[in-house]
Amino acid sequence: MKNFTVVKAHPDILKYVVGLQRKNSGALGFLPTVVFEQHADRIFLGLLNGEPVGYILTNGGWQGVLRCVQVAIQYDVRRRLYGAMLVRAAEDYGLARGCVSVRLRCGAELPANDFWQSLGYRCIDTAPAGKRFSHLNLWGKRLYPANPATEWKTGRPRIHADNRARQRAYYWRLKSGDLT
Repeated sequence: MKNFTVVKAHPDILKYVVGLQRKNSGALGFLPTVVFEQHADRIFLGLLNGEPVGYILTNGGWQGVLRCVQVAIQYDVRRRLYGAMLVRAAEDYGLARGCVSVRLRCGAELPANDFWQSLGYRCIDTAPAGKRFSHLNLWGKRLYPANPATEWKTGRPRIHADNRARQRAYYWRLKSGDLT
């Protein structure tokens, strides 16, 4: 029986992530080890029977958008949904941080494009690439929380459909005495 778990803290996380990145440098590109050291709290490590099999590095969810910076799965465990479980853990992390969408870039020639499409991501745009790829596909997906957040912790409205709705909320709070 195979037991797959996703963790954010593991004693061998940096050693494993740097090693897997080097093995897949043709598809992933290069990030210095210091990047992984600085952002170790945003690395999700997939463990199969206690052994690392892949990782995903995200940003912190700036302006409501979670970006997947790097995603890698060992070649021998691909196409078994472990990558999908890693991505789902990152999406849950984004939802917990208040993100409304996920974005990532992927080289146009990579088979990973099919993976992202199978997970419900849409190719939003393309961007010029360096020497390795003809262009980069920009993928995105909306996140739908089970309980949509409507307020910040400070009580200010979080999401308004338009400026008019924002103004109505402001005047309502002004009349109710919530603004001081």
